[in-house]
Amino acid sequence: MSRVGDLWGSRRMKDARPLLEHLGITLFHLPPYSPELNKIERVWRSVKYEDIPIRAYPWTEELRATVEQALARRDALLRSAASDLRKAA
Repeated sequence: MSRVGDLWGSRRMKDARPLLEHLGITLFHLPPYSPELNKIERVWRSVKYEDIPIRAYPWTEELRATVEQALARRDALLRSAASDLRKAA
């Protein structure tokens, strides 16, 4: 078993490392800034540059609704693509 994480909790993890290793858990740390290793960064990039044409919103609620709609569209697109792949396999 392994655990992958950033270095935020590294000071606390030093104390836990011997116990985790005794339990057979290997720790892996991501580099300080590694968006290419974080899958959600790809989704946010698509949402930001492809799905949200307006860059400024007068109200937080309007921005929130726009982001939620964009994420829902992206979710539907990904689910459709996954379904197509399963059918093709």
